[in-house]
Amino acid sequence: MRPMKIIQITDTHLMSRGTELYGLNTCERLDSCVANITEHHSDAELCIITGDLTDRGDLEAYQDFREIVQRLPMPYLSPYW
Repeated sequence: MRPMKIIQITDTHLMSRGTELYGLNTCERLDSCVANITEHHSDAELCIITGDLTDRGDLEAYQDFREIVQRLPMPYLSPYW
């Protein structure tokens, strides 16, 4: 049996674009995370997304979240969708 590489992203607490959380632009940080995964871990077979996806549960943040994670080069799974 060969090893399986799985990536996990958790507790992104995403805010809608243009909004900061404790001085951090959460969309930019998730963008950077996805770019890093794409560059260094595109050979992973799956990305599991857990924890709090958004901070306040607003529709715009969920839409932004989906738009960003759809750029992942591998299938992704979240127990919340």
